[in-house]
Amino acid sequence: MNPAAFDVVDGVPHYKLFIDGEWTNSSRNMLHDDINPATGKVFVRTQLAGAAEVDRAIAAADTPRRPGPPRWWPSARRSC
Repeated sequence: MNPAAFDVVDGVPHYKLFIDGEWTNSSRNMLHDDINPATGKVFVRTQLAGAAEVDRAIAAADTPRRPGPPRWWPSARRSC
């Protein structure tokens, strides 16, 4: 797992949002607790996206990307 994807606070990972190729915190600064049903304890917290993050994600999804070679090509051919 990419270390930029989360911070650990009090032993619990706090996962960030992945928008437009970068890990970011929500402007709402709100977290959702995910509970382990076997123990009843929080095992991870995730960011809750706000309207600003949703708008950024939609804009990023609408942005054309540079097309690359097909994935079925051998890696030696793709790297040329």
